[in-house]
Amino acid sequence: MAYYTALQTIWATLPSTDTTAQKLAAVNAMTVDGPNQDVPVANVEGYLSIGGILTNMEDWLAANTTPSAARTSAKELLRTIASPHVMAFNTSAPETYAALQGMLNALAASPPALLTAANVSALLAMAATTLPWWQANGYSSPISSADMIAAGGLS
Repeated sequence: MAYYTALQTIWATLPSTDTTAQKLAAVNAMTVDGPNQDVPVANVEGYLSIGGILTNMEDWLAANTTPSAARTSAKELLRTIASPHVMAFNTSAPETYAALQGMLNALAASPPALLTAANVSALLAMAATTLPWWQANGYSSPISSADMIAAGGLS
């Protein structure tokens, strides 16, 4: 089965000097990237407000009326945050995540940069989740001795 192959593969990467118990603990502690989750608008608003970024965007928009990707991104981001109809950014949908990523990157690339690379990373990280390695590889619970035996007698 595929999940036994995955266990054999990951087991082979562990230090040969580790005990079986140490290897088992290491595998059960491993995580992998999970699917993106939706991000509450309030979380984005809070992050941007604390850093004074929302006010900077509003001031920049008022002073810069020339159409640009950064201007459109700033307007749409502020409009979404202000909307009583939008409770969360639908970042669990790959196309929405990609669109938001593009908007944030446009804001970071604009002169002057309305966001830093660290701001972009922090905002996108709000959507990130992690899963235990065992779950991502088809196991219903942490790896056990029985799994090790079924995967070919790993030790």
